[in-house]
Amino acid sequence: MKIYHKNEWVFVDANDARLKDCNIFIGQDTVIEQDAWIGQGARIGQGTRIGRDTVIEQNARIEWGAVIEQNAVIGQDAIIGPGAKIEQDAWIGQGAVIGQGARIKRGARIEQGARIGQNVVIKQDVVIKRGAVIKRGAVIEFI
Repeated sequence: MKIYHKNEWVFVDANDARLKDCNIFIGQDTVIEQDAWIGQGARIGQGTRIGRDTVIEQNARIEWGAVIEQNAVIGQDAIIGPGAKIEQDAWIGQGAVIGQGARIKRGARIEQGARIGQNVVIKQDVVIKRGAVIKRGAVIEFI
């Protein structure tokens, strides 16, 4: 994986002391695939899976059991709830909150500050606008 350390991106493994230096926390039984980028201050919970070529920006929080598939982007200060699944090529904006068990399908885009409730499903390629609030259990097929 790559982390942002002293103003540059560097490759590290899970035991690298630079993780602590960058204030990055990675929980037990977490899998981080090849070429994932982890920003300073990120928190990745236990049993989480981060796909290859994924970017987790500064201070993002990924809760236990979440799955982030390949080529996804999790923005700065975003929160991904427990057991949520972010599919391939999805984009989660700065400060967005994805609720427990939510499913963000391939290519979907959740803009800055949006709030996605528990067990919500956002279908493929849907864009949720900045600051939007989607209530628990909703299925959003198009907007």
